[in-house]
Formats: sequence, structure tokens, C-alpha cells
Amino acid sequence: MRRYETIFISTADLSSDERDGVIEKYKKIIEDLDGRIVKVENWGKRRLAYQIKKRREGVYILIDFGGEHAVIQELERNFKIDERILRYQSVKLSDKVDPEELEREIEEARKKETPAEAPPAEEKSEETTDEVPPTEEKPEETPAKVPPAEEKPEEPVSKEIAVEPEEPVSEETTEPETVPEESTDEPENESSQEEKTGE
Repeated sequence: MRRYETIFISTADLSSDERDGVIEKYKKIIEDLDGRIVKVENWGKRRLAYQIKKRREGVYILIDFGGEHAVIQELERNFKIDERILRYQSVKLSDKVDPEELEREIEEARKKETPAEAPPAEEKSEETTDEVPPTEEKPEETPAKVPPAEEKPEEPVSKEIAVEPEEPVSEETTEPETVPEESTDEPENESSQEEKTGE
């Protein structure tokens, strides 16, 4: 079994129910071919860098799964046929994956999702009770905020890369400034020579 990660962009004009249907379609393809889905992330609607099929926006969806090469072949065949899919890309993360290890990751992912969903349900019941339960809410909210913080460090890494090319550009701008200064000295010399000849 191999580990794959597939990202695809669906059209932005789909309703949330239609988009969920698209995601379920591809999850079913993976599961029908004995693949195991680790996680599915909807990254939301984003502006595309350039037009694709006359569209400027798309919804990015990531599926992390384990399976054989036949799963990728079937997914990509369906991506090509489906008009709702603008682009897709599949990446092999690992050649050999232990199915038991993959199952553990799936269970961990489910545990992370379950506590995130549980506090809102508890908050509703706690809001109707006395003031003692709201103190219990605060510790539960803190762990829910920690996972998004773990995802945020990935974004600054790409921003740091974008900042690095800007620094050499500023260095290059300082070098041409010295060149015009030399060229400004020369015209002054020429004008002073003209003044001497003009006298």
C-alpha cells in the first residue's frame, strides 16, 4: 500500500450540497478500490492565479489516503471526465505504508475532529445552566484553538521565501545609484569645459 495526497479544484459556483456530493463521489471511488482515507480538508474558495476554463475562482479540496496505484488511475480518469473539476494533482508521499499505522492515523484524525465538534454542543447545554459550567468551557476552548495555530506556521514559511527575493532586489537598486552619480559628474565637467571655451 502507498500513501497519496490529492488536491483538486472544483468550480466555485457549486452549492455546498453539490460540493459535498463531489467530495463523497471521490471518497467512494477510493474506498471501493480498497483505499483508506486519512483526512479530507476543504480549503475553501480561493482566487486562482490565472483563468482556468474561463473561471477566476475555485474551491480547493485535499484528500490524504492510502491505496494502490489503481486508485490514482481511477481518480484521475474521473477528474478528467468531471466538468466540475478545474485542476487536480496527486502526489505519492510514501511507497510503503503499514496498513496498521495508517489505521492509527485515521483514528487520531477522528479523535481530533470529535473534540472540536463536542464543545459547541456542550456550550449550548452549559449556557442554559448556572455560572459554574462556563468556567469549564474555557479549558475546552483552548485545545480547540491549538490545532489552527499548528497549521498557521506553514503559511509564514512560504511568506519567508517570498521575502528573500525582495532583499537582493533592494541591493541591486543601490548599485545603479552609484552609477548615475558618476554620470552626473561627467556632464558637470563637460559644462565646465564649455564655459572655459565660451570665455
